[in-house]
Amino acid sequence: MKGKSSESNINQRKDLIGLKNQATRLKIIRMRELTEKVGLCKSAIYELIRNGGFPAPFAIAGGRARGWLETTIDAWIAQQINAIDDK
Repeated sequence: MKGKSSESNINQRKDLIGLKNQATRLKIIRMRELTEKVGLCKSAIYELIRNGGFPAPFAIAGGRARGWLETTIDAWIAQQINAIDDK
């Protein structure tokens, strides 16, 4: 039985490491960082959101604060680059 318990503990540690790695990859960015990352001002970003050309922010913790997942923004940037390359 000791072997199975030890194996279970190892699997639990691997699961926790995987969750920790996933959490560090998921980063919420706010408007100040977003404008620096994409090189657009706030009004341009909000205009693109209204026109469906930029991902909309989501509420953080159900409050007034809004943010974007950095992975979503990275995908949007890649899409913009691909659109230029396809021309």
